[in-house]
Amino acid sequence: MVQHLSMASLHHKHLSAASQAHKAASKNVSSKDKFMPNLKQLREAADQLPDAEVFVPACFSSRLVVDDAVHTVEFKKQKIQRGSRQVSRWIYEGKVLIRNRDHKDRSS
Repeated sequence: MVQHLSMASLHHKHLSAASQAHKAASKNVSSKDKFMPNLKQLREAADQLPDAEVFVPACFSSRLVVDDAVHTVEFKKQKIQRGSRQVSRWIYEGKVLIRNRDHKDRSS
């Protein structure tokens, strides 16, 4: 009977840990959704990209540290026509924050 109780206790701990992990993952998703990189940060994330022609997975996650928080920028691989052949390139499908300092003064 003691062994049965310890198995039930272990099962309860596992379910509790899984629940906490799910909550943490949900928080990460919502905070990830709130993160909008600016052009400089998107360039930094793009600098981490591997060669799309040789990298096998269809997605790549770049990590940026901003204000002591780690943010993920997702890129997806897409085939494009380049002359007579198709090649793979990375695309970013999220939103980008463009600050005033990211573009030149248009009035001049």
